[in-house]
Amino acid sequence: AGMRGGEAPADKAPGIMYKCTKVPETFEQLPQALRGVFWMKGNGLPEELISLQNGQWFPEERVYMVPQSPFMLGWAAGKPNEAPFGGTGYNDQMHKLLASALPGLMVGLSFKFDECPGRPFNQPGHICRAGTGGYDPENDFDETTGTTSGQNLTYATMQLHMFGNMTSHITPSSFTLELDESGVQPGSKWHRGVYLSNLIMGRCECEFGASYEMLKILDENGEPIEPYFSEWTAYMGDVPVALWGQITDGELLKLLEKGDFWAAGGRIKEMFCAVLPVDPFKWCKSDKFEPAPEEMREFVRY
Repeated sequence: AGMRGGEAPADKAPGIMYKCTKVPETFEQLPQALRGVFWMKGNGLPEELISLQNGQWFPEERVYMVPQSPFMLGWAAGKPNEAPFGGTGYNDQMHKLLASALPGLMVGLSFKFDECPGRPFNQPGHICRAGTGGYDPENDFDETTGTTSGQNLTYATMQLHMFGNMTSHITPSSFTLELDESGVQPGSKWHRGVYLSNLIMGRCECEFGASYEMLKILDENGEPIEPYFSEWTAYMGDVPVALWGQITDGELLKLLEKGDFWAAGGRIKEMFCAVLPVDPFKWCKSDKFEPAPEEMREFVRY
């Protein structure tokens, strides 16, 4: 569907992702907690691995931005025996949607790190320790780079940005990244919170079962972190990991180069619907590419 990629065994794919997303000079500027490769354990969708280390750290704002890039994501090319929720999200339709739409729409990520609010159970910030993660100018300074090192990171709000446009976002819920201090190493275990917005739940931004763990399986040096790495390979078994490396559709590339992003979105839709076996949401039957409603794209602000 206009993308070029391949598959790798579960024990090899993390190393490929690590090497291909480690960009000299950029990598050295990143907080250590953001380096390495993570397993999105319990995600419920076939996207299993993510590397966040090919991004840019803005120390003064404590904001981290990650563009969509080759080898950033790894999908299960099949259904692991212990797939979350009985593997209902592990189907050919969902795999093709994620593998074509996320790269093609250039969905970038941004994280705004702040002090952990330590809210009550089931609300954003309930996993990290209250009061941690705030900027400490005396202890959070890297003399090598002359900027804040970002080592004291425990809580972030997260947004999704289509076509790398960081001035607006398509985040359908409140997304967070919350440090779980029970990890085997500092920064090795995070809670990826997914909270329904107050547009749906009234005054409450409440967790509703879609949250999951982010376990670092390769550290900042590309070395396995145990027992997480062994748990990952055992979970996947013989199921390989699918990786994308290049957009090959000529028409889409031209639209992206021109900056005609909505037309590019329409082309992604055409590519996806051409290989979609079924269309339960009737997305392919509409005449044009439609972005999410404005109120759903703009309710979360930094």
